[in-house]
Amino acid sequence: ALSLQDDRGWRDATGVRQYKGTALADVTFAGWRGEAWISASSLEQETAGFIQGFKSYRDRDIAETNPNPEAYRNAWSVRAAARFVRDFDLGTVTFSPYARLQEMEFRQHFLPYRGIEENGHASAGVFASVATDFGAWNVRYGGQVEWADGFLIETQPQPFGFFPGDTRFPVGVHYDYQVETLLAAGWGEVDWQVSNQISVLAGLRVETIHYDYETDAPVGINGRFNVPADRTDQYTLVTPKLGVVWREAVPGWDVFANYARGQRAPQASDLYRLQSLQTVGEIDTETLDSLEIGVRGSVRDRLSLEAVAYVMEKENFFFRDRDGLNVVDGQTDHLGVEVSGILFVTEAVTLAGQVSWSDQTYGFDRVANGIVPGNRIDTAPEWLADLEVIWTPLAELEVGLGAEFIGEYFVDETATRTYSGHTVLTARGNYQVGEGLEVFGIVRNLADVAYADRADFAFGNSRYFPGEPINLTVGLRARY
Repeated sequence: ALSLQDDRGWRDATGVRQYKGTALADVTFAGWRGEAWISASSLEQETAGFIQGFKSYRDRDIAETNPNPEAYRNAWSVRAAARFVRDFDLGTVTFSPYARLQEMEFRQHFLPYRGIEENGHASAGVFASVATDFGAWNVRYGGQVEWADGFLIETQPQPFGFFPGDTRFPVGVHYDYQVETLLAAGWGEVDWQVSNQISVLAGLRVETIHYDYETDAPVGINGRFNVPADRTDQYTLVTPKLGVVWREAVPGWDVFANYARGQRAPQASDLYRLQSLQTVGEIDTETLDSLEIGVRGSVRDRLSLEAVAYVMEKENFFFRDRDGLNVVDGQTDHLGVEVSGILFVTEAVTLAGQVSWSDQTYGFDRVANGIVPGNRIDTAPEWLADLEVIWTPLAELEVGLGAEFIGEYFVDETATRTYSGHTVLTARGNYQVGEGLEVFGIVRNLADVAYADRADFAFGNSRYFPGEPINLTVGLRARY
């Protein structure tokens, strides 16, 4: 597979050139069957920044500007992997070795001092698993080992200060470090068919991750930046899950419930790219506990529905607040309902859509930024929905009209400023000209609505990534 893209962008200085290639091969050896693949990519991108000013996205002349024409992102990557499977007396064994190389350089136009970051890493690892059946019990277990060696350099090329004499953002190197990482994990899960109707799935994953950090930048406080001395860190993650399915609880309908814990060890940049007000070693593992219950089924083979209600709690949430300061011990609470479905109106007309409601709130105090428990999380809409009508008058022709709705949301942590949300229409169609040959077209933002892909409020300003105006793509797709 080969993909070549050269796009000048619809905003000023937002061109992109991206090239991707992939090769895939089936392989067999010594009784093992599998496949191997390698992929490579190259990206040269001129990056667009926020436009500023209350509701500035509604002015098309402003929306097409780019306040950060100096911003760019250049990256390349190479990935290789394989997957091998073989049946033994103990069960079906699968193992997947992989390796990655990646480097990237970009301008941090989203930060006031507009530094330049260079990063990259090399990594290699292997997944292995065994699956076997014991009557009503299906057992799967396995492990993973991964080694990685990465680096990060951040440099500020030009002077910057919010006021005369502001020394918080010094010119020169802010960070220059290398981190070697070793990860080892083991997991197991059991799927128990309790009866013809009820099944239970239980699983557990235990993971340890070790960091060995070395810095070439001077240790200590340098303006706004805090460079830790060489150190090692290690984290152990334990993540259980438990689920139950009651099939045909009501004719045509299944009921299910799931509990799961997710954990994320701090990333290297969380641990070693500190700010002056942070303490070395204070960051802890981020944890998310979730519980969901739902139903899914169909009515007369014409309507398929799934509805899920969930509640989640996240602890040690790491994020950057509106003043550009890192928060290491945030807590958030989430609950919501999601419904999706497909309705076959006629043989030629299908209606598909989904809608979700959520209440996502902060669960801790940060008085300096106006965060108090119960505040709605900024940039988290209460309502999301999309709907598409699909018409297939001929076997060779399909036409669709879709609508995507983003509800109102707060753009600041104090929950005092809002973005009103938007609805964007899309029309698409494809026609099968002949065997392996297809003509397609898509019109995005059919009603030419002025909207924001993202809205927020920071550093005393309303900021937006403007949404693209009406645009048409036509193409020809050939398969051999």
